[in-house]
Amino acid sequence: MSEEQEKILSSTCMAIDRAEKAAKRERKRAQFGDNLPFELLLTRFEKTRVEIRQETAPHKEPHIHVVHSDKIDVSLSIRDFSVLAGTIDRRSLKHIKRALLPLQPELMRIWKELEIGNGVAAEQIISSLEF
Repeated sequence: MSEEQEKILSSTCMAIDRAEKAAKRERKRAQFGDNLPFELLLTRFEKTRVEIRQETAPHKEPHIHVVHSDKIDVSLSIRDFSVLAGTIDRRSLKHIKRALLPLQPELMRIWKELEIGNGVAAEQIISSLEF
């Protein structure tokens, strides 16, 4: 591959990444308006993100969000890691459960801190987690 082709490929990849991020922001703005939820990244493995959010509306069930491009977009209960909304294949769910089960008490603590509006304490808990 020539240097010129590499530059074109690189700039195309960066443009696609910017477009994906812009589309994600637009989807959130369409869903939440200008009151976007406060999101905390718990961990990221390759293209899979595990997030916990300070929701704008009260939720009875503590939950996390797992997102992987268009393949996975799911909300999981922190209590038992059951699927609350969205879709995920069984194999991925099994791996996520195995990784997150030891962290369940800390995830509940993070949820409770966000529920009372204490994002700083939630971030401190997250920074102490070991994935």
